[in-house]
This record gives sequence, C-alpha cells and structure tokens, in this order.
Amino acid sequence: MARVMCVYLPAWPLQRLFGRRPELRDKPLVLVNASGLRGPQVVLSSVPRRGRSRAGCVIPPGTPLAEAVSIQSDLQVEPHDPRRDRESLERLAAWASRFSPAVAIEDAAAPQSLLLDVTGCAALFRGEPNLLRQVLREFGAIGLQARVALADTVGAAWALAHFGDACTLVPAGRGERAVAPLPIAALRLPPETIEALRALGVVRVRDLAALPRSSLPARFGPAVIERLDQALGRTPELLVPHRPLPGVEAAITFEYATDRRDVLHCAVRQLTEQVGEMLRERSAGAKQLVCLLHHDVTKPTAIEVSLYRSSRSPRHLEMLLGTRLERVEVVEPVAAVTLRVARTAPLDDGQAELFETERTAGAEPIGKLIDQLCSRLGRDAVTRPELVPDAQPEFACRFEPAIGDSPEQKVSGTFSLRRVAGVESSSPQTKLRGEKVPDTFSDTLTFTASRPLRLWPEPLPVLVMSVVPDGPPVRFRWLHVEHRVASAWGPERIDTGWWRGDDVRRDYYVVETTDGARFWLFRRRDDGHWFLHGCFD
Repeated sequence: MARVMCVYLPAWPLQRLFGRRPELRDKPLVLVNASGLRGPQVVLSSVPRRGRSRAGCVIPPGTPLAEAVSIQSDLQVEPHDPRRDRESLERLAAWASRFSPAVAIEDAAAPQSLLLDVTGCAALFRGEPNLLRQVLREFGAIGLQARVALADTVGAAWALAHFGDACTLVPAGRGERAVAPLPIAALRLPPETIEALRALGVVRVRDLAALPRSSLPARFGPAVIERLDQALGRTPELLVPHRPLPGVEAAITFEYATDRRDVLHCAVRQLTEQVGEMLRERSAGAKQLVCLLHHDVTKPTAIEVSLYRSSRSPRHLEMLLGTRLERVEVVEPVAAVTLRVARTAPLDDGQAELFETERTAGAEPIGKLIDQLCSRLGRDAVTRPELVPDAQPEFACRFEPAIGDSPEQKVSGTFSLRRVAGVESSSPQTKLRGEKVPDTFSDTLTFTASRPLRLWPEPLPVLVMSVVPDGPPVRFRWLHVEHRVASAWGPERIDTGWWRGDDVRRDYYVVETTDGARFWLFRRRDDGHWFLHGCFD
C-alpha cells in the first residue's frame, strides 16, 4: 500500500521572507499586491502580540493598504513576490529529497505544501514515527515551521496536515476514519463550492459522504465526488515528482595555467556559444551570468554580469563578460574557466511584427545599451524612474537600478509609512472664475492633467498676489520676473495624515500665464505661503 507524507508550511511567503530578513519577525508586517485593480491590497499579515498593552490586530487578506495602515500605524509593508515564493519552494523540494526520492509540489495557484511518496522509505528511518519526527526536526533546524501528516493517499495527507494536528500519523487502512471528522475545506474544493455546502448544513467530510452520490455532481460539479474519493482512497491520485532542470553551465580546462588575456577572451567566446546553445534548447535567456576563473592555489575569481533583458546571444554575452574581464586583475594564472547561468528568464520567440513600430525597433538596442553601461559603470550607476502611488508629489517617484526586478514584480521595495499613507481629496473638476473645465484635453489644460512631468527637487518659495486671501493667484514673481495669470484651475487639496509625522496641508493650482507658460503652484494652508513646485513646459 502506498504511503504519502504532506509537509505543510503555513504562510509560506512570510516564512520565506523571515528566513531572508529575520529582523522582520518581531514587527507588524503585511505583504502587499500592487497589481490589483483597486490599488495595493494586503495578501498576508503578521502582527506579533507583545502583551495586552500592544496586542496586534491581524489584517485580513484583501484589505486596502491605506486601511491597513490606519489600523496599524507602525506597519511594515513588503511587496508580495509569488515568483520567488515558487522558486524557493522548488529549492526546498530538492532539499527534501533526503527523505524520499519522489518529492512533489502541491498543484495550487500559490503552493505551500510538499508531497512526498515515502512508500518503503520508513525502514531507513527506523519506522514512520521516527521519519515524521526527523522531518519536523530538520525543517525546524533551517528555521521553518512545518505541519506534517502521513497517510495512504495524497488527499488524506494534505487534509490532515492542514486541518489536523501538527504531526499526524494515520495507520495503513484507516485514512477514511481519520478524514471523516475534518471540515469540508480539507477536500481542496473551490471556495464557492465550500460556501454552497455550508449553506446546506454540510460542514464535515462525513456529512458530505452521507449524501446521495448521484445528486452531488449536478448540484456542485464533478470536483466534489473526485476530491472526496481521492481523500478516502477510492480514486487514485497521481503524484508528479518535481525534477529541477540541471543548471546551464559550461567549462574549459587548460593544459597549462595561463594569464594571457587573449586566451581568456577566446575561452569566454567558446563558453558563451555553448551556453547560448543550451539556452536555445530551453527557449530561455540569461538574466545573470557568473564566470569563474579557477586557479591552482587561490580561490576562484568570480565575474558576475546582470542583464536588463534576458538574452541568449553569444555575441552579446561575450561582449558583457569581455568588458568585465578587462577590469579584473588576474593575480594568478588561470587553470580553468567555468561559465554558469545563475538566473534565467523566458525569452519571447513570437512572430515578428509585420510593421516594425518605434517601440519594437528600439527595445533591443536600448536593452543592449543599458547592459553595456551597467557592465562598465556598475549596476547602481544606471537607474530608471519608478512611479510610487503616493498623493504627495515629493514621494510619487524614485530612482531604482535599471537592472533589477521588473516594476510589476514588486510594489516599491520596502515601503515607509510616509510613502503609502497619503490621503488626497480634490475639489470638483470646475474651472475657477465660473468657467467649466472641458472634458477632453485640447488646447486648454484640464484638471485631470494637473500633475506636471517636471518637478523641482524642493518647492521654491514665490511671491503671489491673489484677489481673495484663499483664492487663486492672479500674478506671481519668480526669478525676478513677474508673471500674470490668465487662467487657473484648482484647488487640488492634498493632506497627509497624522501617521506621516510632518503634516502636509496644501492647495495646488495649475496656472497659465499670459505668455502661454503653465506652472504648478501651491499655497501652504498652515501659514498662507506660496511655492512653485513644477512646470508643464
């Protein structure tokens, strides 16, 4: 009889983050998904309890980030990265092969469990109880909190690991009895099916098993019978072991150690051709390369290269490595050279555009130019602007290294409260002086286009004259030049909450002068002083 073990890692994205940054364990933390249609939302939260005086409030998934910050003022915000969660779980599956030669990752959109076929493996650990204890001990030794269960089927092991005790061993042939008292959520059913069953009073697995089987598929779909039979061992479930692809790596060994640059460049050329062929077979490109120059005595000299866009072009890879190789001091003759692809990414091999646009024509040269600049100047010397969802203009943009994670894979790095807690309220879209703002942007400026692309690093104080104390400006003086205002739009009121420290209370106006220039002015409501923050030209 088959035996299956399930290792469940609760809140796996948080556990992975804590393993990389242990200083976050004692801080109130949320993982945020910024790709939602309604703005950043909480995916997972971890709020440690430090006594009754500071009992944290667990923030449910789906909560808007602004609401979460208002609930917990000292909240630490981190971006949710499903890709890295999956990659880390795959590496953990390879590590867990010490317990079984067949280790699989659960089939789910956001997997958090490993499934091990331990049939015949218990004898190597002196029995199944010792096997379970050793699994818990070794997972705990690497800083992971795990729940394990061992049963006859994949469904029973998964159900007991998630809804049973922290360590559950079901004797052979008793899986149905162990699964029966569990809630129906243990059957891995869709949420809408679970809610429909609960509405009918079907709460436990045994309640579902007691219903007539003929009526279940018509009312709840075929998945109900399939999952029930898989958990009870009536239907087999295939367990597909995770087999990681071997790394993309090539090496050349010299007959005699050498320090000649031309020989090293020739070796790099041959290695990039071999690596490019391997990447072509996988329909992938290199995002990061590591070239090791092996010596007879000292440790290898490492040369790392990161790419803006994935590439498998031997000529491009050779150029990047050659540029870095020229700057490396070879302190000892090189006996061998190894080239390894540290990180790969899918490469788009789709059909070429029928009519080449400016965007498609310029994407590849720009990527190569960024790679060359980063290779010569360093990764941190080449940056790109990144927008940040913040109402306060000073914090609505920042500069990140051009070669790094793509903007859609992160929110904005590690958020600080002053970058995520802005509150913006705007007045109706009406033009001052009684004229209505047009709905479309033509030769006149609309309120919807009120943010200029050019902002000064710091707002510049200006002298402003207005008809009424809190009204729009009619003229202002900047750089010893007096500007007369022909039209003005606003105010756009921007306030920041108490949790951001220094309160910001401003009324912004878009003004167009008589000579056609457009500026962005604001009045500080605390003292009435005026500032110039940007221009539209």
